[in-house]
Amino acid sequence: ESIRIDSATGREKEICEYLVNYLNEQNISTKYQPIDNRRGNVISEIRGKKQGPTVLLTTHVDTFYRDNNEIDEWGIDRNRLDLKLEPYEDNDFIIGRGAENAKGYMVAILAAMMALKQSDVQLHGNVIAGLVSGGIITNTPDNIGLGIGTQHLIKNGVRPDVAIVAKGGPP
Repeated sequence: ESIRIDSATGREKEICEYLVNYLNEQNISTKYQPIDNRRGNVISEIRGKKQGPTVLLTTHVDTFYRDNNEIDEWGIDRNRLDLKLEPYEDNDFIIGRGAENAKGYMVAILAAMMALKQSDVQLHGNVIAGLVSGGIITNTPDNIGLGIGTQHLIKNGVRPDVAIVAKGGPP
């Protein structure tokens, strides 16, 4: 479902609001942290029953910035099937915009949070999911990517002891 929601860098508000509603429906304490009127972050927390470190599970929710049908300044053909908002299945793979970068990682973090909540495990410390805007590098004058959501998350009070960043890349 998340692939169908356009979350181009700089326009992540809709996907964030969807995630906040979804996680709150799962009885996981979640809030929206606005950055500006077009984007923000999702902060979800499961508090431990005992003292211990706070672990942040994080990834970005944004996908490519532009929505055109041309080859853009990065040399990316926007007509590629993996850039379409309508996902499809190919064997055991889900193909669509952001399925790998980074909505697949986002879903893994959601699954981890739901598993923790449903297991009622006795955590020693807290687990925070920080699903952030502005994680994709952009070639724009206003620098709407490059980690702006993570910076906003930390500057506004999320202070983990350790972070696990779910992000793919070259080996």
